[in-house]
Amino acid sequence: TREVYYRADGSEQGCFDFEYDENGSKTRDIIRNFDGSVRWYYDFEYDENGKLIRKVKRDKDGVEIEEE
Repeated sequence: TREVYYRADGSEQGCFDFEYDENGSKTRDIIRNFDGSVRWYYDFEYDENGKLIRKVKRDKDGVEIEEE
């Protein structure tokens, strides 16, 4: 799924793409710039019971970065 964000003048500011697995669990949030390029993203990891155990922020190249 996708959420698009707009500036006050109506131009697109950027968007979030959300990816899910076959169980409906969110696996990735991708934050994109207005031109569609990846700004950063989050990967979500779950245990065998479907409980979220880790949320990892990554830069556009997939390198893990610290949350601020």
